[in-house]
Amino acid sequence: MTFFINTYLLVLAALAALVWYFRGPVLRAMYRVRASLLRRSIERNLGRPLVCLVGAIDADSAPVWCAKIRTAPPYPLSVLIHTYGGQSDARARVSRALAQHPGLLTAHVPNFAWSAGTALVLACDRVLMGPDAVLGPIDPNKKADGGGVIYCASEVISHDTQIAASVIDSRAALDECEAALRDNRGARRARWVRDLPPELETPEARASDDRLVAQLIRGGWGNHWRPIFIEDAQALGIDARAEDPTLHPRLAELGRLTMLSLRECDR
Repeated sequence: MTFFINTYLLVLAALAALVWYFRGPVLRAMYRVRASLLRRSIERNLGRPLVCLVGAIDADSAPVWCAKIRTAPPYPLSVLIHTYGGQSDARARVSRALAQHPGLLTAHVPNFAWSAGTALVLACDRVLMGPDAVLGPIDPNKKADGGGVIYCASEVISHDTQIAASVIDSRAALDECEAALRDNRGARRARWVRDLPPELETPEARASDDRLVAQLIRGGWGNHWRPIFIEDAQALGIDARAEDPTLHPRLAELGRLTMLSLRECDR
């Protein structure tokens, strides 16, 4: 009798150890299933496909996200953006894919689209934001020699008269970010007027881009993590509107579940 009890306890201990060891992958799989079911339900309500861009914007996520965008039908498309930001090169790839999509693009930001995430929002035609959702400046950053992070806009502003190599690199990064923003927004506008040459763009459109560049890239908005709420986005000339209050909680939950389905290093 004792032998069977000991064997039973050993089996239970082994099962508990297996469950503990595989708890992460199992939980992430459960979150993926729940997120997939919720996404399909939201798509039925929206009447159009919904692409989820959730997590860190980096070399791993960029090709996956670009593939989702490129393979989406050439019709109106909703894009859920839920990210703290990420790498400049990955941001450039994903925002370019968004800008080149032939259908009307509606970005949904239920909670936050910080930093490079805001660049993705600006590559869409309009954004629907939750009541407490935030965007943020998109000025790039780089690693400091002694560790930590240097924000390029802050470095250029504080050392504008210097020509140190570090400052020159920061200026180049800001120039690249500005060019990408102007190209992507121009591409979206050109969708509505076929083959619109840059010189025929309206003064209002150019002024809007100038304002975004000054505020979000060149440091005008201030601290990189200073939030941009929906009223601020509208004042900056972004086509930002309030999300449907009945849809917002479900989009927020979809963002949460999708984030939880990722490994911690991908969030």
